[in-house]
Amino acid sequence: MNTHQTLTELTHNLFYLSESDYPLEVIGEEKAEERAEIMMKIIESEAEESEETPAGVEITDLDTFFRNAMTVYDESSDTEVTLASRNKALVDFLKNACGESIHCFKFGSQPEKFVYIVGKSAEGYIMLKTKVVET
Repeated sequence: MNTHQTLTELTHNLFYLSESDYPLEVIGEEKAEERAEIMMKIIESEAEESEETPAGVEITDLDTFFRNAMTVYDESSDTEVTLASRNKALVDFLKNACGESIHCFKFGSQPEKFVYIVGKSAEGYIMLKTKVVET
């Protein structure tokens, strides 16, 4: 099974929980490469010029983005424990596949933001997308 097939399996019926729940979607290989290269070039060129992240863009690591989604509490239900395990499996897979090249980009203003998880594996670029609602 290749990286994209594994990601599709890991994200099947998996939603990112924020103030609203949106699915984690795998972007197809061809579109992922095209979009990821463009995104990385824009971010890199903007950052070089201003030494800051472009306005309206937040860049974070996987652990930070998925922190709440992977947390299990004493009072967590079986469903919540299963969901946390699935998110942890996804994060572990992405880290193993992409190493340090994986990043989460949030675009937009509050309350709704678009999120792209972008990395480069041995097979090429991978990309997931979702939305978050933050107030």
